[in-house]
Amino acid sequence: MQWARQQFQNLFSNSIQQLITAFPPDALTSEKMPFWSGTKRCPTPILFDASNPTHLDFIIACANLYAFNFGLKGETSPEYFVKVLENIVVAEFVPKSNVRIQVNENENVQENIGMLCFAF
Repeated sequence: MQWARQQFQNLFSNSIQQLITAFPPDALTSEKMPFWSGTKRCPTPILFDASNPTHLDFIIACANLYAFNFGLKGETSPEYFVKVLENIVVAEFVPKSNVRIQVNENENVQENIGMLCFAF
């Protein structure tokens, strides 16, 4: 379940926080225009909430897929997951300084670990 909780954190919070670190809400383009404008909306990281059914469903599905891959018996009881999630500690987000984010489709960006690619 730790793995499932970390996946939630990475997908819905950490990657967005990394993007906002590179392009804050008030960021400007090289033409001095707002970066977050038009169809580009500044995202908001999601804080995990075990009482949110969507968040809990994600954890349950993720944990059961992980268990299935290792031949383990899964669990579907939301009460069980809520109880275990209370004791899971997720590390606080720390921005990575070596991350390069692709801004344009034409931009040539080398693949490397820790790179986030977003098409804007």
